[in-house]
Amino acid sequence: MSWNEEITPLAALLQRWRQDPAFRRRVAAWARAPAREAQWAPIPEDLHPRWREALRQAGFSMLYTHQVEAYRAARSGAHVALFTGTASGKTLAFLLPILQALCEDPQTTALFIYPTKALAHDQLAVLRAWLSALRLPAAALPYDGDTPGEARRFVRERGRLLLTNPDMLHLGILPQHPRWAAFLSHLRFVVIDEAHVYRGVFGSHMVNVLRRLRRLAAAYGASPQFLLASATVANGPELAEGLVEGSVRIIEEDGAPYGERHFILYRPPLLDAATGLRQSALTAAAGLIWTLLEHGIPTIAFARSRMAVERLLRMVRSAWAERGGDPEEVHGYRGGYLPEERRAIEKGLREGRIRAVIATSALELGMDIGTLEACVMVGYPGTIASVRQQAGRAGRRAPLSVAIMVLTATPLDEYLAGHPEFLFRNPPEAARFDPDNLAILADHLRCAAFERPLDPGEPFARTLDTGWIVERLIADGEPLYRNPTDGRVYFVADRYPAQGVSLRTSTGDRVKIRLGAGKGGRIIGEVDRPSAPRLVHPGAVYLHEGAAYRIVSVDWEQGEAMAEPFDGDEITEPIVEARWYLDAERARRTEPWGIGAWGEVTIVHQVVGYRRLRWPGGELLGWAEVETPEEILSTTAWWLTIELGLVERLKEEGIQIGPLDYGPEWEAIRRQVRARDGYRCRVCGAPEPPGQRHDVHHLRPLRTFRDPAEAYALENLITVCRRCHRRLEQMLGTRSALSGLAHLLHGLAPIFLMSDPADLGLLVDPESREGGGPTVLLYEGVPGGVGFAAHLWAVQEALLEAALEVVRRCPCERGCPACVGPPGEMPDLKGETRRLLECIFAADEAAASKVQ
Repeated sequence: MSWNEEITPLAALLQRWRQDPAFRRRVAAWARAPAREAQWAPIPEDLHPRWREALRQAGFSMLYTHQVEAYRAARSGAHVALFTGTASGKTLAFLLPILQALCEDPQTTALFIYPTKALAHDQLAVLRAWLSALRLPAAALPYDGDTPGEARRFVRERGRLLLTNPDMLHLGILPQHPRWAAFLSHLRFVVIDEAHVYRGVFGSHMVNVLRRLRRLAAAYGASPQFLLASATVANGPELAEGLVEGSVRIIEEDGAPYGERHFILYRPPLLDAATGLRQSALTAAAGLIWTLLEHGIPTIAFARSRMAVERLLRMVRSAWAERGGDPEEVHGYRGGYLPEERRAIEKGLREGRIRAVIATSALELGMDIGTLEACVMVGYPGTIASVRQQAGRAGRRAPLSVAIMVLTATPLDEYLAGHPEFLFRNPPEAARFDPDNLAILADHLRCAAFERPLDPGEPFARTLDTGWIVERLIADGEPLYRNPTDGRVYFVADRYPAQGVSLRTSTGDRVKIRLGAGKGGRIIGEVDRPSAPRLVHPGAVYLHEGAAYRIVSVDWEQGEAMAEPFDGDEITEPIVEARWYLDAERARRTEPWGIGAWGEVTIVHQVVGYRRLRWPGGELLGWAEVETPEEILSTTAWWLTIELGLVERLKEEGIQIGPLDYGPEWEAIRRQVRARDGYRCRVCGAPEPPGQRHDVHHLRPLRTFRDPAEAYALENLITVCRRCHRRLEQMLGTRSALSGLAHLLHGLAPIFLMSDPADLGLLVDPESREGGGPTVLLYEGVPGGVGFAAHLWAVQEALLEAALEVVRRCPCERGCPACVGPPGEMPDLKGETRRLLECIFAADEAAASKVQ
């Protein structure tokens, strides 16, 4: 449909927005992609008569060109990968050769691997519809964590087309392969849908799971073909051939039609020019969703986190009800919802009863969720590929659609506001993984040995000597045994090694949220174990389907959190204390201003308290301490350490980034305060341990005083133990130019990585015994890392340049979340951070001029 044809509600709304000066002032960029006609090809003549009749009955007289190309490639015996757009008919493309083979040989089996259970269940209906249309007696059955125990035997015995996910393949099929002997012996096809999600740790594990699958299939006499479907990525051939570990026929020419599409970068209105304060992105997104609903436009919205989904859901539902709408027309969708809740929401979307859904990336993948015309994204989701996937949820069957990205108050989104071409012109990122990561490979060698003994010289890995790794594992006391007679390696423990291996960045271990005390309370949701201390610590406000609950207590060993209904007007935000230890430096670059390096580190972090924030509004109401388990993460990190000469020069300008200089009288003042407080911590009451003195803490930070004498007044000083001192610093959020630089780098790093902002953790260490000076450290949030740290080290200069650009163009005066973070007590956090960055580049320029 062209712009001037039929005026639909969406077309009328887009026209109104274009003519509204107030709306246009908030638009950072507006792009339009015209409609595109389909490219058709005749239905292949060798297609089975049943297929041809089923297609005719379904209204198909032709097929898209890429569907026919994929069919012919698969019929030739090749592995095939389709990299075409959203709703381009990839499912039919790989069903053509599979059901053709089933028509020819009723014993044929096929394994369909989807990254999520929701997507598998969505596709199940499609497969069953085609089986019925072809009058094939074969069964298409799901096999996942939701499959009842009593049904699993039936699935193993009767399933010809099996729909599962990587986790169930890893845990429930491969280790129990004797029960699947009939299925595996006839395995002809393996379908890997949404292949672009297999990157980083998940992708590295997935390659090893597929190695184990091919190994067992070969033992049963099968050699399956792999058919991959994926969104467009920068390295499609590398991704496909890396997953399959063989040659793959790549199909990228998309023959599907597309309606007219609009993409809007929307900046929330500015509320205070001096502080740079804008309306919150959630509030702005809620307003856009209300407008779309009022115009009768089915809408999907994406938020970055579970809590953001729930907050946005509460806002939209309450406002929609106030306008006379039905709150049940608006639902959330995220991890942690129970299976029956997810299925009901998916059904409501397909049937049109749900008019707006607010989701995490759980709905980003290719599920058929009805005819949606608008997509609202709250902030940049981390990758261009995710932007296109989320935007593609709207307009699957519509002649006109719009995607609106509401920019958040972060350095990353501020950068996008000034560089919209980054989104519109750049190709999607490359999807990378490292299946021969030693830790990941060792995990899967244990699993493989359990499933079937490893033969001498068996080439399980591509780049590493499998035999050498096995010998190292045996020498380290692993439960592996090499038979001296035949040289085969057996797993000899009575445990199940796959159960100890999680394929994703989060563990399979869950914490359940139970309403009311005791086992009789109803379970209202669940969270993964690593996220639990941040989301369901005692005192946390937990949101679920728009309702609020207060977490009363948590049994960390049993994995249960007790909750009660909460009707207050506040939310909570965890306070995390972290420290780091350098294990091994892998590379460093010595610069005139300091050091940039990356390496292996140990991060120790713990939720030590939480802030109470008014909702809506976000005003700080107070904070409280909390005890949660300490978490230890061995990973990789990239860090910058500022050399002490630059630290001193900045200090002369009044900019403090290292440890504070308390002056020559400080020791005497400190002794006086400790004596006054009886040498006990004023927070927890702990006495000074033998041979160690407590710290003295400024209630109002030293850097905020013009007259140091006022800062050292006894009423401004208290005695605190080291532990409580760290917690106070975390809770009060002490700011400096170093923390401003850290905020910028952490916010901008995802632009240079195919990552979500949550994939990286941040540490600001002004003293840094490990680094040797004031240090900013970005660490990977998964054990062992996936290469982000090394890449950040490689693009270090470009990242620093982007940071300086953002801080220079941000319109605020003192600092704001969109650049260096909230200034807090700092009179000019933005200026001091800008000066630090300028000194870094000035030092580089001075060094370069000397060389010349």
